[in-house]
Amino acid sequence: LRLTPTDRAKNQIQVAGDLDFSKTNALKGAFKLTAESVDVTPYFDLFAGAPKPAGATTPPPATPAPATGPQREPDAIRLPVENLTFDARIGKFFLREIAAENWVASLRVTHSTVELEPLELSLNGAPIKAGAKLDLSVPGYIYNLKATADHVPVRPFANSFAPSLKDRIEGAMNTSLDVKGAGVTGTSLQKSLAGAVSFNVTNANLKLLDGAQQKGVLSVLTRVLATTLNIRELHDRPIMDIVAKAKMGDGKIELTDASARSESMLAGTSGVIPIATDLMQSPLNFPVNISLRRDLALRARLVGTNTPTNQVYVPLPALASLKGTLGAPVPEVDKTRAALMAAKGLAGILGGQAGSTVGGVADLIGGVSKGGTNAAGQLIQGLGNLLGGGAKTGASTNANSNAAAPAGASNAPAAKPNPLGDLLKGVLEPKKPQ
Repeated sequence: LRLTPTDRAKNQIQVAGDLDFSKTNALKGAFKLTAESVDVTPYFDLFAGAPKPAGATTPPPATPAPATGPQREPDAIRLPVENLTFDARIGKFFLREIAAENWVASLRVTHSTVELEPLELSLNGAPIKAGAKLDLSVPGYIYNLKATADHVPVRPFANSFAPSLKDRIEGAMNTSLDVKGAGVTGTSLQKSLAGAVSFNVTNANLKLLDGAQQKGVLSVLTRVLATTLNIRELHDRPIMDIVAKAKMGDGKIELTDASARSESMLAGTSGVIPIATDLMQSPLNFPVNISLRRDLALRARLVGTNTPTNQVYVPLPALASLKGTLGAPVPEVDKTRAALMAAKGLAGILGGQAGSTVGGVADLIGGVSKGGTNAAGQLIQGLGNLLGGGAKTGASTNANSNAAAPAGASNAPAAKPNPLGDLLKGVLEPKKPQ
C-alpha cells in the first residue's frame, strides 16, 4: 500500500501472510505488517477536521442531555476462527504532533478469544507497554486490560486532540492501568469490575483560563477566591502537578486521591462512587479541599494561632464540591462562605471598631453569632454605616437569625437583608450555578 508521502514519512506499508479457507467456520492464518515510516496526519484531518488556528473560537454547544450508559449487554460473538495471528512492526509513526518509534504489536485470535500482547512502542521518546485479553463468547464480554506509560510528554497530545489545552500544558505523564471485568452495563460492573488506575502529570505548567466560560470546579473556585480574597496569584500561578488514583471493586469506584498543586494553592478530593445500574448515573459527592500557600493565607488573615509555623499550605474551610453524576458532573462553589471568609479577613486588617463590626456580621451570617436582637441590629447597622450599603435602621433581620421582631413591626414589609453592603457586591449576587 503506497500512500502519498509526506516530509516525515515514505508512507509505504507491506502486508504478507496466508489464510487457510479449507474450513470456513475455522479459519487459520498468519499475517505480518511492516513499514519504515507512516504519517497518517493528512488522512486523520480529512475525517476528524484539521486543528483550528490559535485564537479561533467555537460557538458554545447546546446543553446536552444527561449521559447514560448501555442498558443491555452486547450479544456474544462467535468468530469463525481457529487460529489467526497478526504481527506488526512500524519504524516510525506520526499523527499530528504525536511521534511513535519502534512500534511492535502481536494480535492472536483463537475462536472467540482475542489477545493483544505485546504492544510496545516509544511515544515521543517515552516507553509504552500494554496488553489486552477479551473473551467475546459471552454477552457483554470478559476483559482484562493492562497498560503502563513512563514520562510521556503531554504537550503533543494536548495540541493534537484537546484544542482547549493547546499550548497551555507541559510536563510528563505517568500512568498505569490494570482493570478486569465482565459486561459493560452498571448491573454487571457492580459485580465484576475490579482493578486500579493511576495517573499523574509533573511540571504541567497548566495555565488556568479566566472568564465565566471556564466551568471546571478548580477554575470557578480560583476565580471566586482570587476575587473575594484579592489574591491574584491564585489565578495567575499555573498548576504544576496533577494526580489521580482510583481503585475498583465491591460495586464501587473509590477515588483515593485527586489533587492539583500550584505555587499558590493545593486542591484535592477523594471519595467513593457507588456504581449505579446505569453507570453514567452513578452519583458524585466529593468535597474539594483547598489550602493556600502560607504567605498568601497570612496576607488574607486566614492563618490560625494553632497553625504550625513550618506548614507550607494552610487549609481553608470547605468551600467547594463536585456533585451530579458520572455522566454529568456539576461543580459547586459556596460563594457565600468564601465572601464571609473574606469578611473575617477584612476584620483582621481593619482592626478596632470597624473590624469588630465586619467580623461580627460575618459571624452572624455564618450562623455562629450568639447575640440577641439588639446586638444583631447594631452589627448590621454598623456595617451599613461603615460601607454605605447596609440594612436601614429598624429593618428586621431574616428569620434564620433567630432574632425576635421589634414590637409593632409585624405588619411592616420585611427589608431584604444585605448585611455586607457594597463590599461583596457581585460576589453574593444570585447567579445561575456554574
